[in-house]
Amino acid sequence: MSKKVIAVAGAAGAAYGLGRYLMGKGRLADYIRSEDSPLETAVRVFGNGGQEIHLAGAIHLAEQGYFDAMRQRLDSLDLVLYEAVKASPGSTPDYLALLRRAYKVGAAQLGLAYQMEAIDYEHLPLNWEHCDLSEQEMAASSKGLLYNQAFTSSALYKELIRSFEEQLDDAEQSLGQLAPGSTQKVRSLAGKQMVRMLTSRLAEKVHMLPLDALLGKGVILEKRNAKVTGRLDELIAAGTPGNIGVFYGAAHLPGIEDHLKEKGFSLSRTEWQEAWS
Repeated sequence: MSKKVIAVAGAAGAAYGLGRYLMGKGRLADYIRSEDSPLETAVRVFGNGGQEIHLAGAIHLAEQGYFDAMRQRLDSLDLVLYEAVKASPGSTPDYLALLRRAYKVGAAQLGLAYQMEAIDYEHLPLNWEHCDLSEQEMAASSKGLLYNQAFTSSALYKELIRSFEEQLDDAEQSLGQLAPGSTQKVRSLAGKQMVRMLTSRLAEKVHMLPLDALLGKGVILEKRNAKVTGRLDELIAAGTPGNIGVFYGAAHLPGIEDHLKEKGFSLSRTEWQEAWS
């Protein structure tokens, strides 16, 4: 066999091996899966001494019963740290308003509830503590396009916003045209496909790249996670309260989990909650 053939075969084998590795399960698979139902999320509980920290992976679109069950579980804890990027009254950025509208349309298309409407964030129990960056904090630490005044005042940005609004208008108008019984089938396929896509090692490598470009590198995950881990450090140092919940998007939790392990916490149990049936 010639050296050229051997080299080509070796390169092909390496590419195949890399492809198998990248499409294998990444760490997000610890928090989101599609097995007994189209989509489930995990609550992973870590203990150290007298403290337990419950990392509850959230998904923004789910059945109302999922959000009710999460509320019931988290309400029973001593303290819950939760996410929500809050804008100043009357100054919600275009992209944030459109993103929330897109979630609502997606929820309607799939027959699901949108997290920010399914949970009454204006009347949470006293044990729920907001622990996230504000819109102003994100803007102050960001060098992304969406916080670049020259870009957001450009004709290109305005055209992108207009196009997105038109697509949402079309999606809303088509909601009443869905065939009876189609929602369940679409939801099942969408849930399984989304889990496969999000939980691969390849997704871990690349899925944040567009958001880093738009919002600034590290703003979505690392900087918001730092807000949580900083607060957890205070609570761990104080040794109280005993049972703490972190209710954050599932993509955030592997990084927070790493921080807890560095602090001496270890996994005690994992419990799965059905989000889509």
